[in-house]
Amino acid sequence: MDFIDHAATVLRMFEIEPRPLDRLLDSHLRDHPEINSRQRRLISRAVYGVSRWRRRIDGCLKLAGVSAPDNRLRAQAFLRWRPCKDFDALSGGLSPAPELDGLNVDAVDLKGFPGGDAAYFSYPDFLFDMIKREYGAEGAREIALVLNEPIGPTLRVNLLRATRDEVIGMLKEEGVEATPAKRSPFGIRLSIRSNFRDLKSFREGFFEVQDEASQLASILADPSPGQVVLDACSGAGGKALALAMLMRDQGEITACDIDGRKLKELARRAERAKVKSIRTMDAASLSKLRASFDLVFIDAPCSGVGTQRRSPDIRWRLDKGAIDERVRQQKKILRENALRVKPGGSLLYATCSILREENEDVVADFLKDGGFEVSNAGAIFEKQGIACGGIVTREGYLKTDPRLGDWDGFFAALMRRG
Repeated sequence: MDFIDHAATVLRMFEIEPRPLDRLLDSHLRDHPEINSRQRRLISRAVYGVSRWRRRIDGCLKLAGVSAPDNRLRAQAFLRWRPCKDFDALSGGLSPAPELDGLNVDAVDLKGFPGGDAAYFSYPDFLFDMIKREYGAEGAREIALVLNEPIGPTLRVNLLRATRDEVIGMLKEEGVEATPAKRSPFGIRLSIRSNFRDLKSFREGFFEVQDEASQLASILADPSPGQVVLDACSGAGGKALALAMLMRDQGEITACDIDGRKLKELARRAERAKVKSIRTMDAASLSKLRASFDLVFIDAPCSGVGTQRRSPDIRWRLDKGAIDERVRQQKKILRENALRVKPGGSLLYATCSILREENEDVVADFLKDGGFEVSNAGAIFEKQGIACGGIVTREGYLKTDPRLGDWDGFFAALMRRG
């Protein structure tokens, strides 16, 4: 098998069972230790590239007379369209693909493209239509294009251990160039991906990987030292760790998630970060608690549409029914956890989605019940010296537009109980 065959195999695995693409790719590479590092980079590039651009590639091939392209042809088409040094070095050993001779994906016009806008920007029709209803036709094209381009990772400095400048210096000594993030006062941007687990600064807990928009949501929660906090949908605990840092590790943070494996990962991360204020709790125990927390943070299960720069396969694992089910789940989780907020306490609802159906509409539905009112994100960010332009909506919510920064499309609403 050459590297194109390996890429095609992973793409076929995704077609058969659309599980998260990173897991399928990692599993395949573990099963084939004979693949060298250069080939691995190319396989990954092709797999993610086709995931981002499959409908555009298929439409271009159709215009070129290829009615039924396979994944091997798609992978080669992408790597010819977006070449790199590794591909230039290894492409000579590939079998000829005459179907690709003269193919120029960039030269294909949107007007008259097979399948229209959604196909040209390589989105499912239903999802592109949902984005278009909120952002308009031109806005949907811009957002789709931006979300199709990968970005380098963002780190959150652990201020319990070091300052941002100190961590940037540590990374430089380890051969990693980093710059301050645009808005988060403890965020760091990297231009290229790096194997963080090999870095001493990571192993010693000086930073975590966390998108800047997610960092801003933690700031919006406005936690204080000594508070009792619930991270209700904790996952592996990125938000809990950020809240602990903002609380100077003083207080009590309870992390709960239905996946016990993720909570075990949180325990390992907390130990590495030298954080003592986080404990975990199972869902059965949490269900008995009422009016117990000063702050409840809900990073709700959602479509993940805002994370496509890192996980382009999300769009192919969704349908309208799945999003509708997420919305029902979000409303249920929000109401259940609102009961756990003390009088005068705060409730933060967040998603990594750009869809109004999962964001503003869910919050509006919840606010109809009464008892909570919105805390304006602008006032909280201004208090922290963070510029609000482009990230605070007229309703006072945090909403990051992927066109305006190297961050996920993210939403968060802070509400205070009367």
